[in-house]
Amino acid sequence: MDLKPKIQYTRRGALQSLLALGLAGCGASPTLDLVGRTISGRPKTDSGYGLSIAQIKDLPYASLGVRIGGGAPLVMVLATVEGGDLHWVSSDRAILVTRAGRLVQTVGLQRDLRATQYVADDPLRQIYMSGSVAAAPLVWRYIDLSNKDAFGVVVESQFSIVGDETLSILGAPHETLHVREHIRMPTWRWSVSNDFWLERDSGRLRKARQQYCPEQAAIEYELLKPPATA
Repeated sequence: MDLKPKIQYTRRGALQSLLALGLAGCGASPTLDLVGRTISGRPKTDSGYGLSIAQIKDLPYASLGVRIGGGAPLVMVLATVEGGDLHWVSSDRAILVTRAGRLVQTVGLQRDLRATQYVADDPLRQIYMSGSVAAAPLVWRYIDLSNKDAFGVVVESQFSIVGDETLSILGAPHETLHVREHIRMPTWRWSVSNDFWLERDSGRLRKARQQYCPEQAAIEYELLKPPATA
């Protein structure tokens, strides 16, 4: 069955809407000003970020700890929720969008992930529920990329379970299931492995390391302060 017709939609309109949400929704936010002032030029604190554990816990918004490639760690705050997509924004107005914890869209990076179109459910949830992985590679999403525009790029996934791991986030332990996704993009003859840590008691994606194309460095992020509804 040909799944590609399902990904026909207005990509430019979606990107403009995302920018508007991030910029208009948080342009005058005192919390973002605090994040920007604290991160800029400050050494890492007890949290591993420019903000202390106490400051992160006191933020009125949910927060995400992010490191892109070899860059300095930074804190992003939740700007808005649209359907199941969470829009996280940094002090310099870069935006990451996650869906059930997985990165599905970006704005402001070297080569942006414009969109992720699912043609089947994200296997991570089923892996968490069953504790097993499918033997054969899966094609369950396509992606669009900016800068040398590429649309409907096929992503093949094969999963493996690394095992149980205890994460320490803001000084608190979290029991997780570590799952690795081995992806291949036949169009580019490129492959990479991404890692996901699913919280054992809730199934929430607590930490991830994702790289979605060879030109963009890997993005590592962890959920510091979960949204009330996530």
